Amino acid sequence: MADGTDFDPLAYSQSQVDGQATPAFDPLAYSQSASDAGKRGGKSYDVIDGKLVPTGSAEAKAAQSPTSGMSSADLAMAGAGKAQVDMYHGVRQLLGATGAQSDVDNAAARDKPLMATPAGVTGYVGGSLADAVIPAGLAGKAAQAAGLARTGAALTGLANPTTYAMGALSGAAQGALQPVETGDSRTLNTAGGAAMGAAGNAIARGVGAATGLAADKLGDSASRAVKALQDAGVPLDAAQRTGSMLWNRAKVMLGDHPLTAGAQADFADMQQKAVNKAFLSTTGETAANSATPDVMNRIRTRLGQTYDDIADRTSVDYNHIEGPLSDVLNNARLRLNDAQFGTIQRNVDDIVNKASQNGGMINGDQFKNVKMTLDKLSGGGDSDVGDVARDIRETMNNGLLQTAADKGNQADVDLLKKTNQQYRNMKTIEGAIDKQGSGDISPARMTSIMGQKANRSVSIYGQGDTSLSDLAKASNELITSHTPNSGTPARLMNLATLPAIGAIAGGVKEGDWKGVGEGAAAGIALPYIAQKALNARGLTGATNVLGSLGAKSSMPVAAGGAVQHLPLSAIFGLRDAAKADN
Repeated sequence: MADGTDFDPLAYSQSQVDGQATPAFDPLAYSQSASDAGKRGGKSYDVIDGKLVPTGSAEAKAAQSPTSGMSSADLAMAGAGKAQVDMYHGVRQLLGATGAQSDVDNAAARDKPLMATPAGVTGYVGGSLADAVIPAGLAGKAAQAAGLARTGAALTGLANPTTYAMGALSGAAQGALQPVETGDSRTLNTAGGAAMGAAGNAIARGVGAATGLAADKLGDSASRAVKALQDAGVPLDAAQRTGSMLWNRAKVMLGDHPLTAGAQADFADMQQKAVNKAFLSTTGETAANSATPDVMNRIRTRLGQTYDDIADRTSVDYNHIEGPLSDVLNNARLRLNDAQFGTIQRNVDDIVNKASQNGGMINGDQFKNVKMTLDKLSGGGDSDVGDVARDIRETMNNGLLQTAADKGNQADVDLLKKTNQQYRNMKTIEGAIDKQGSGDISPARMTSIMGQKANRSVSIYGQGDTSLSDLAKASNELITSHTPNSGTPARLMNLATLPAIGAIAGGVKEGDWKGVGEGAAAGIALPYIAQKALNARGLTGATNVLGSLGAKSSMPVAAGGAVQHLPLSAIFGLRDAAKADN
């Protein structure tokens, strides 16, 4: 084989199978003889890692490149270093240093293999960013610290330009400092730098606007609402936690999407159950998450038993309820008709008679009897009479508390204060329970009830226990959807259905089953991914950080400058890479 005769690998393999004796194949000798292929019409091969590789192939070129064997990290670091050297050469050119042009051309030729690698280009872009941003930014800070405000502002503007004009000026400066190879033009570099600098400023503005859509847009009221609901154990999605327009629109679309609508409904149901539980906790109920009839009856029975137990050991002094009962009657006379007022008058007279029979005191049995009658009137069909009956009931409860205080029974006083508040909360919640039997408590109806005259001292003036009022306001602000749904998201998805089906059909026709599968998987996965992001509790902080970094008012010099100089740096890196390919 060393004489240059053609080597037939198939025949050689067959001879090994047949067990025939065959001269040993010497690849080095063969490569040497094959190098004279032009004379014998054969093919030329190189020996790479013990195997024959066609001369001039990509594999052969890669093996002969000075970058062969370098890791991606090494190539990136080398690319970053080239950026620094290029800046040095560019400055020497501008100053007219002797031999500067030959140094630029030699460096360009030497670095062609490096700039033919993606990692090398990436490192070059990163190094160019550092050259453009860090020196000017640090110099600007130093000038400002030294009291040179205008100089500092100008230098900082070059590193992180806030206007299109400063962006163009910064880009032009970076372009002018680029080394110019023989045949290239510094004027074109400078003009291109100015154009890309202005474009970079536009990109920075777009980044700020895009990240701002997902960032926290809550005002003080909504922030308090978030805290109130989270303290109450109510899970919130990203739209509710941030007030972001982007998240709210995504929430509407996911609610309409056939693949995610079910999970969105499940999350909403879980959230409503948590809201129910938070409301019910203000009545002392800690186990239930729905205000069903058996739950409400359990609450009423428990609170009623507490009153009965205290009344058994504390008779109500009529002197503590006489004045308030008179006020209730006077108000009832103004708002009720004769028949309604007659019902109220009879019950007040019954209380007076019971007290007179017992030396001005209402004992435990009498208290229970009055309470039972008033409870029936409160839950009866006449809401006007029911309202007055509740006022009388509250008067009796307050009289029991004051009598316990007179006797110095502080434990009963504290228990009655707690029970009175829980009882008022229970009666308030009654009017907000869904009438369909689900046991859900409507945040909107709760807010409306808390705004009524009887509750304004709490909801408007913040007097007394405001826990129920705070929950009502918070849940109505965040849980009740205030994002309009015009139906556009659903229409867009319907419009996308036919093209998607067409794309799948086209893929099937062409036999591109892999493409069909990847497209279908992406179409299914993306809504789920968006939904997980929407409902993930830990995402708010990340979106806020992105919004903060992206906002032009707070974008730090390094981040802002990098975003704005990235197009220009990438252009220079890709330009040199293109030259390397040639």
